[in-house]
Amino acid sequence: RTVLEVGCGAGDTAFSLLELNPSLTVLACDFSPEAVATTRRSALYAKHAAAGRCKAFVWDLTSAQLPAELAGLTGRLDAVVSVFVLSAVAPEHHAAVASRLVALLKPGSGVALVRDYGLYDLSQVRYKPGQRIGENFYARQDGTRTYYFSEQGLAQLFARSGCEVVDSRMCTVINRNRKKKLDMKRVFAQGRFRKL
Repeated sequence: RTVLEVGCGAGDTAFSLLELNPSLTVLACDFSPEAVATTRRSALYAKHAAAGRCKAFVWDLTSAQLPAELAGLTGRLDAVVSVFVLSAVAPEHHAAVASRLVALLKPGSGVALVRDYGLYDLSQVRYKPGQRIGENFYARQDGTRTYYFSEQGLAQLFARSGCEVVDSRMCTVINRNRKKKLDMKRVFAQGRFRKL
């Protein structure tokens, strides 16, 4: 089985998947060259890359051109994992990015596993009015941007891209800051979408 993790960061999810599943191959990509470099410096990356089970590379998901590492893999991947990635993409690119990812999946069995920021998450509620740059789309102080999904919005995005919605929900997590005696409500949109 072959899995593509988009937004791999330092490789934690990719390495966990590889350690738990000895027959799995993970392709790990990120927009950030620094993140990919961090992944590649890991001893776990060296171990799994040497066995031909892991490859990390840079990919701007908004680019219409697939990176060389994905050449010939259209319709051949078993899964795509995307955790807090689509929210960093401008909404006008969501449909193209989702379609691009779905195109890589095996018809009838390939799944997209997605979790992202949901409407009314604590971080959205805390934005100042001047930080709103579009509907549910905000600019952070560090210059990055964040989009907040509704359950229906995320499900429709993948349904329009050629998937059956297997599971879609909003997940609320209460994080407690014990020192400050403060509860923080985090809201995430998540779903499992199978390519038709």
